[in-house]
Amino acid sequence: TAMLVKGHLGAAWKDNLFDILMTRIDLAAPHKKAYAALPSAIARHPRVVPEFAKVFLATMDNMLKLSKAPAGNFRPAVVAAFSVLYISLIDTFLKDDTPDHAKTMAALDKRLELFERFSDFNGCGKN
Repeated sequence: TAMLVKGHLGAAWKDNLFDILMTRIDLAAPHKKAYAALPSAIARHPRVVPEFAKVFLATMDNMLKLSKAPAGNFRPAVVAAFSVLYISLIDTFLKDDTPDHAKTMAALDKRLELFERFSDFNGCGKN
Protein backbone atom coordinates (compact mmCIF):
# COMPACT_ATOMS: atom_id res chain seq x y z
CA THR A 1 0.00 0.00 0.00
CA ALA A 2 2.76 2.43 0.94
CA MET A 3 4.39 2.24 -2.48
CA LEU A 4 1.07 3.01 -4.19
CA VAL A 5 0.11 6.02 -2.09
CA LYS A 6 3.34 7.66 -0.90
CA GLY A 7 3.58 10.11 -3.78
CA HIS A 8 -0.07 11.13 -3.43
CA LEU A 9 -0.22 11.97 0.26
CA GLY A 10 -0.56 15.54 1.48
CA ALA A 11 -0.50 17.34 4.80
CA ALA A 12 -4.03 16.41 5.94
CA TRP A 13 -3.69 13.17 7.85
CA LYS A 14 -7.40 12.31 7.68
CA ASP A 15 -7.39 12.60 3.87
CA ASN A 16 -4.21 10.55 3.75
CA LEU A 17 -5.77 7.85 5.92
CA PHE A 18 -8.84 7.79 3.68
CA ASP A 19 -6.63 7.34 0.59
CA ILE A 20 -4.56 4.63 2.25
CA LEU A 21 -7.61 2.67 3.37
CA MET A 22 -9.40 2.97 0.05
CA THR A 23 -6.25 1.79 -1.73
CA ARG A 24 -6.24 -1.24 0.56
CA ILE A 25 -9.94 -1.83 -0.19
CA ASP A 26 -9.24 -1.66 -3.93
CA LEU A 27 -6.40 -4.15 -3.54
CA ALA A 28 -8.50 -6.46 -1.36
CA ALA A 29 -11.60 -6.43 -3.58
CA PRO A 30 -10.58 -9.44 -5.68
CA HIS A 31 -10.02 -11.39 -2.45
CA LYS A 32 -13.34 -10.81 -0.66
CA LYS A 33 -13.91 -14.54 -0.19
CA ALA A 34 -10.62 -14.86 1.65
CA TYR A 35 -11.54 -11.95 3.94
CA ALA A 36 -14.94 -13.49 4.61
CA ALA A 37 -13.30 -16.81 5.51
CA LEU A 38 -10.82 -15.27 7.94
CA PRO A 39 -12.94 -15.46 11.14
CA SER A 40 -13.73 -19.14 10.68
CA ALA A 41 -10.11 -19.92 9.77
CA ILE A 42 -8.92 -18.21 12.95
CA ALA A 43 -11.57 -20.06 14.98
CA ARG A 44 -10.25 -23.38 13.60
CA HIS A 45 -6.64 -22.42 14.34
CA PRO A 46 -6.64 -20.27 17.50
CA ARG A 47 -2.90 -20.70 17.97
CA VAL A 48 -2.33 -18.24 15.13
CA VAL A 49 -4.14 -15.44 16.98
CA PRO A 50 -1.09 -13.99 18.79
CA GLU A 51 0.99 -13.76 15.60
CA PHE A 52 -1.99 -12.54 13.57
CA ALA A 53 -2.67 -9.84 16.16
CA LYS A 54 0.97 -8.79 16.22
CA VAL A 55 1.10 -8.42 12.42
CA PHE A 56 -2.33 -6.79 12.27
CA LEU A 57 -1.51 -4.17 14.92
CA ALA A 58 1.87 -3.44 13.30
CA THR A 59 0.05 -2.91 10.00
CA MET A 60 -2.43 -0.55 11.66
CA ASP A 61 0.44 1.40 13.24
CA ASN A 62 2.26 1.60 9.91
CA MET A 63 -0.84 2.96 8.16
CA LEU A 64 -1.20 5.63 10.86
CA LYS A 65 2.46 6.61 10.51
CA LEU A 66 2.21 6.70 6.71
CA SER A 67 -0.86 8.95 6.95
CA LYS A 68 0.96 11.26 9.39
CA ALA A 69 -1.86 10.82 11.88
CA PRO A 70 -0.95 12.36 15.23
CA ALA A 71 -0.69 10.06 18.20
CA GLY A 72 1.36 11.91 20.78
CA ASN A 73 1.86 9.97 23.98
CA PHE A 74 -1.27 7.95 23.26
CA ARG A 75 0.05 5.76 20.43
CA PRO A 76 -1.24 2.42 21.85
CA ALA A 77 -4.72 3.86 22.37
CA VAL A 78 -4.74 5.48 18.93
CA VAL A 79 -3.62 2.24 17.25
CA ALA A 80 -6.29 0.32 19.16
CA ALA A 81 -9.01 2.81 18.17
CA PHE A 82 -7.89 2.76 14.56
CA SER A 83 -7.87 -1.05 14.60
CA VAL A 84 -11.50 -1.06 15.72
CA LEU A 85 -12.33 1.38 12.92
CA TYR A 86 -10.62 -0.87 10.37
CA ILE A 87 -12.31 -4.05 11.61
CA SER A 88 -15.68 -2.31 11.62
CA LEU A 89 -15.29 -1.61 7.89
CA ILE A 90 -14.78 -5.24 6.90
CA ASP A 91 -18.46 -6.20 7.03
CA THR A 92 -19.45 -3.13 5.00
CA PHE A 93 -16.70 -3.92 2.50
CA LEU A 94 -17.79 -7.55 2.17
CA LYS A 95 -21.41 -6.53 1.52
CA ASP A 96 -20.57 -3.61 -0.79
CA ASP A 97 -21.63 -4.56 -4.31
CA THR A 98 -20.96 -1.16 -5.86
CA PRO A 99 -18.17 -1.15 -8.47
CA ASP A 100 -16.53 1.93 -6.95
CA HIS A 101 -16.94 0.77 -3.32
CA ALA A 102 -19.25 3.75 -2.65
CA LYS A 103 -20.87 2.14 0.40
CA THR A 104 -17.47 1.39 1.89
CA MET A 105 -16.26 4.93 1.14
CA ALA A 106 -19.30 6.42 2.88
CA ALA A 107 -18.82 4.19 5.92
CA LEU A 108 -15.11 5.01 6.03
CA ASP A 109 -15.81 8.74 5.88
CA LYS A 110 -18.17 8.48 8.88
CA ARG A 111 -15.73 6.37 10.85
CA LEU A 112 -12.84 8.74 10.14
CA GLU A 113 -14.97 11.58 11.54
CA LEU A 114 -15.35 9.55 14.75
CA PHE A 115 -11.65 8.73 14.77
CA GLU A 116 -10.79 12.40 14.34
CA ARG A 117 -13.01 13.28 17.33
CA PHE A 118 -11.33 10.50 19.35
CA SER A 119 -7.93 11.94 18.45
CA ASP A 120 -9.01 15.46 19.36
CA PHE A 121 -10.49 14.24 22.65
CA ASN A 122 -7.18 12.61 23.54
CA GLY A 123 -5.26 15.78 22.72
CA CYS A 124 -3.41 14.28 19.81
CA GLY A 125 -5.65 15.25 16.89
CA LYS A 126 -3.92 18.48 15.95
CA ASN A 127 -1.03 18.46 13.51
